Amino acid sequence: MECSKPVSLSTTNITATSAKIKWPAEDSAVNFQVKYRVSGGSWLKVNANSNSKTLKDLAPSTTYEWKVKTKCVKDPKVYGKFSLIKNFTIQPLKETVNVVDGNDNLSISVYPNPFKDVSTITLFLSENSFITVSLFDAQERKVQAVAEGKFSSGFHQVQLTAKGITAGIYFLQMKTGADVLVQKDNVE
Repeated sequence: MECSKPVSLSTTNITATSAKIKWPAEDSAVNFQVKYRVSGGSWLKVNANSNSKTLKDLAPSTTYEWKVKTKCVKDPKVYGKFSLIKNFTIQPLKETVNVVDGNDNLSISVYPNPFKDVSTITLFLSENSFITVSLFDAQERKVQAVAEGKFSSGFHQVQLTAKGITAGIYFLQMKTGADVLVQKDNVE
């Protein structure tokens, strides 16, 4: 008996740490064997009793490859050929912190976090303010001035680049008047 090769692969429900992979059901299938990996990495193997599998504990902002084959005879084990390789990219983590100052007039969001090259910082101000946004290392040394100046009320976006910064944990500080907001940021 020859097992058919799965086709029409799809990936759904992609989050920052998981994804659901699917393929058409096979009448002759006993179960399925799935192989997945970070693109170009080593294959990991899992079994699926149906025509879908949720892969968990995946790395944010990472592209994965996967393929599947049908097992159509239990003993002796008979498998079909692997499908073509399908790719998907896990969503980045997004962390948001709001200042608790009784007025909720400041917030900062970093996306993606962690990041490798560039991260977008979204600032919210409820009123016109002079602000400074700086990046500090774990020893509280200023590593980078990200933004400084007079900002109008509303949302603003600035870019944080990892150029010249080593991988590690950093803290993003936003100051305006008497308010100080600190956000943890990770550089990969």
